[in-house]
Amino acid sequence: MNNMYQNYQNMGYMGSNNCCGPKDTCQVINKCFVEEVPHYYNCHTHVVNTCVRKHIYIPKYSCSEETVYVDQC
Repeated sequence: MNNMYQNYQNMGYMGSNNCCGPKDTCQVINKCFVEEVPHYYNCHTHVVNTCVRKHIYIPKYSCSEETVYVDQC
């Protein structure tokens, strides 16, 4: 692999500002790539639920019967 690197250097492909060959002309295009790298961090949320109890009174109807005996004298 080191030999291949030296061959490219000798041909003018590397080590100079020329991107193609020694006699070729080319246009250099710079591209910019955006890569999202996620970083996680702790974010704690504490929820307090408050329950209010409202007492309501609903009548529950009932009926009772009583029989009274009276003695006649």
